[in-house]
Amino acid sequence: PHGSSMGWCYSDLDRLIGCSTSPGDCWTMCEDAHGDDLVAIDWGDGECYCQNDCQCMEDVGDDESYLITREGTAVPEECPSFSYSYSYADFPGFDDDTGSPSRAPSPAPTVTAAPTVLDCSGVAHLGPVMNDTSLRAAVAAWLTEARRVAVCRYGDIATWDTHLVTDMSELFCASWCDHRHAQAALFNDDVGAWDTSAVTAMQNMFDGAAA
Repeated sequence: PHGSSMGWCYSDLDRLIGCSTSPGDCWTMCEDAHGDDLVAIDWGDGECYCQNDCQCMEDVGDDESYLITREGTAVPEECPSFSYSYSYADFPGFDDDTGSPSRAPSPAPTVTAAPTVLDCSGVAHLGPVMNDTSLRAAVAAWLTEARRVAVCRYGDIATWDTHLVTDMSELFCASWCDHRHAQAALFNDDVGAWDTSAVTAMQNMFDGAAA
């Protein structure tokens, strides 16, 4: 029910240790089994989870190439000591880029970002303006659906318009909450630009979101 290859733990651990297992618990078990080589967990539904984005670009050999392990997300520019051009040909919804990853020249590494174009055909666009009800639905989609689908439907989470929202309680709660999402344990996206001027309730908003 689980195994590994370069940098991955393929996880179906719920069948072994119970459906209440959190992503954090799953990460710990995979890390115990595979040690420092672990950079991402594949949950078998098209999603993968990483301790951080930089770890998801893993040096895979003497040829100085890299394995990009996070679905649909470019490794961030702040990751040190590499430049990259890469292909999303194997990821649904992304246009192909050219080249293969390579290590940056020393002593002045540079990063050349490649544009990505989402294919949102077949996905209803609901827009980024949120109220109390739609925000909870959007967060649930962001945590549980393939990232491509959530971005097509609502736009990037950092850009959501939350000026109408009054209740953000338990929004990213990972456990022991009425609105819990186990995947929230690994949530680490930027919501610093959200407008919270109308919000009156934020209790347990990130309870258990350890990332």
